[in-house]
Amino acid sequence: MFGELYYFDWNATDNQIEERKKITFKKLERTWWRDFDEIFNSWRELKAALVLTHQILMGYLLLDLFVISRRFVRIASAILGVMSPKLAEISRWGKEAREPWSFALIHEEFIARI
Repeated sequence: MFGELYYFDWNATDNQIEERKKITFKKLERTWWRDFDEIFNSWRELKAALVLTHQILMGYLLLDLFVISRRFVRIASAILGVMSPKLAEISRWGKEAREPWSFALIHEEFIARI
């Protein structure tokens, strides 16, 4: 889970996040329906499928929470943007394509500078 947060593109648009959720859900669907008979013939495979299901559903939930939280931040920054143009800029976060930003990218840039 921390790896997901580390590599997550925090500047992804809402549409990119929705697309990622669709891809993730399709992966879950393939896991359960691809080899339905084979999964239930082996407890080990069933356990792996259940673990993957849990991970995908948690990721799906966290992506939704991120989008909702970001919308709240955008609304608040639009309201407070009257006082500061910098705050008004935040109201466009996730609506337009920007350079990707993740903790992994910052870490790689730091290592490259050393």
